[in-house]
Amino acid sequence: MLLDARIIVLPVNNLVRARTWYTSVLRFAPERIEPRSVVFNGGGYELHLNLDPRARRRRTQAPLIYWRVNDLETALRRFIQTGAAPQSPDDETRKLGHSATVVDPFGNVIGLVQENHDRIAL
Repeated sequence: MLLDARIIVLPVNNLVRARTWYTSVLRFAPERIEPRSVVFNGGGYELHLNLDPRARRRRTQAPLIYWRVNDLETALRRFIQTGAAPQSPDDETRKLGHSATVVDPFGNVIGLVQENHDRIAL
């Protein structure tokens, strides 16, 4: 049985820009910085940003991973203010429940789900 996701790997085409952006949105520094990857560790989860020069141009089927948040509106606003683009419209987000998706500046889709609403209607 799967309990929680522990490691999320995202391809990025500019590691310095990605590290700066994710440090800003997460509000904490990476745990490790290597020549081809950056690793953030928060709340028992690891976020790996791996350098891939083709990342923005490639159209791959990547898993959609939802991050639990205490307040969806605050988290959504924070992601958008730091450069993410909303993927699900605000009205749709409010009608369908307590989840939303955004696209980071590197083309990765990030899901957000309110802490007390673990079940997502897909």
